[in-house]
Amino acid sequence: MNNGLKFKIFELHCLVQKTYSDIKIACDIAIYQENTSKYLISLGFLNKSYMTYIEAKRFYRENEELISVEFDNFFSMYDKLENELKQVISTEDKNPSLLHSRLDQFQQKVENINDLIKVLQNAR
Repeated sequence: MNNGLKFKIFELHCLVQKTYSDIKIACDIAIYQENTSKYLISLGFLNKSYMTYIEAKRFYRENEELISVEFDNFFSMYDKLENELKQVISTEDKNPSLLHSRLDQFQQKVENINDLIKVLQNAR
C-alpha cells in the first residue's frame, strides 16, 4: 500500500473516530443525564458530530479509492442515529430505548471500520 493511500485512510479514520466520539457523548447525555439542560447539551455535541460527519463524508466521496461497505454502513447508520437523537431531543423523550439501540448499532459499524483499518495496516 502506498503512503498516499495510507495517509488518506488514516485521515478518514480520524474523522470517523471524532464523529463517533461526539455523537456518543450526545447520546449518553440524552440517555443518562437527569438534569433539565441535558437536551441543549446533547444538541451541542450533536452539532459538533455533524460537522465532522460532513467533513468525513466529503473526504470519503472525493477519494474513490477509499470506498468500502464498512464506510458506507457507517455513514448510513450515522444518519439513522442522528435522526433518532433529534427525535429524542425535540420531544424531550424520557425513555430513549430506541436511541440506545441505535447507538449500539452505530458502535458496531465503528468497530467494523476499526477492524478494517487493522487489516489494511497489516497488509502493507
